[in-house]
Amino acid sequence: MQYSRNTVKSNLRAPNKIYFIVCLLIFGLLGCAPTFPKEKVQEGIVNLCSKEYKVSVDTKIVGSTLAVYLPVENLFDAVLNLDEAASKKINDVILGVSRVSLSTDAKFDFYVVIAQDPRMADVEIVYIRYVDDVKRFLLGDISREQYSNRAVIMLKTPPQAERERILKDLFSKLNIENSDEMIREYLEAEEDVSGIGEISYWHNKFYIKEITMPEFLTSLIEERIRVEFRVNKDLNKWYEFKGCKGRFVKGISRNRFAFRLEMANRVEPLYLESGAELDAYKKKSVVFGRLFAVAADVLWAYRFNDFEKVEFYTPISDLRTGRDKLWRFRKGKVKIEELI
Repeated sequence: MQYSRNTVKSNLRAPNKIYFIVCLLIFGLLGCAPTFPKEKVQEGIVNLCSKEYKVSVDTKIVGSTLAVYLPVENLFDAVLNLDEAASKKINDVILGVSRVSLSTDAKFDFYVVIAQDPRMADVEIVYIRYVDDVKRFLLGDISREQYSNRAVIMLKTPPQAERERILKDLFSKLNIENSDEMIREYLEAEEDVSGIGEISYWHNKFYIKEITMPEFLTSLIEERIRVEFRVNKDLNKWYEFKGCKGRFVKGISRNRFAFRLEMANRVEPLYLESGAELDAYKKKSVVFGRLFAVAADVLWAYRFNDFEKVEFYTPISDLRTGRDKLWRFRKGKVKIEELI
């Protein structure tokens, strides 16, 4: 089965700003005193979601990251698009978490909302938002479109469910029976969550970590690259995009972003009059021009400067550039041909 990532993204949209502000005013969230003291934040979210939206949620706090789990029956419709009623529930909870995050004396940098159908817990939606973006949206500092594009939204299988399937298959091949309980105990004992991609909820337990800004930006760039290969006519015509995996590498004195792309040619190259070499160069210019544009836009939007290089590794070539040259490229002072 193939669930639609695009419908998930389009349905988890930015809230209506007027409605959002009215909610904040009604609940006194724009005042000075915190409506939700840090000692009662989790209780406050549970009560708010129950009373306002008639849904039950689970919560957890890890450092400056607030996580909320929402069980939603019939999460997807018959054609595997996000169900309209389910999307409303998710958006309601996202709005509720935003309200709480803006009216507490607890310091939250990020919040996470995880939605699953309890009957199909091997598929989940993970929504991650930077709290300051909520404030900037309300103040008019960023547009509705910018706000929508600044969320990390993942449609995936919980890593623990993947490991469970692998272990069950292994034990089955070894003819070991009654292994379910042993497998579950082994997996539930795991606590480490190495990155944003492993954030999950499985068997009534959060698998969460304190999200850092470099991790968030890495995931946001991954998401934007996926979108770029879908909406850019040339990239979509030339390549079948299969995935992008990024990481932020911390060095002693130099940090860098590194991204590895998986993609395959859709059609044979269209040879120009000057030959295949020029055609390949043109495609390379378009691909890396868009990749560096995406990275530059995301990093500049958050005024993030704690890095020395951005690197891209692709089947057609590898390319890297320094921070200063990236900023100059973004401003149009350096052309992509100069980076290649």
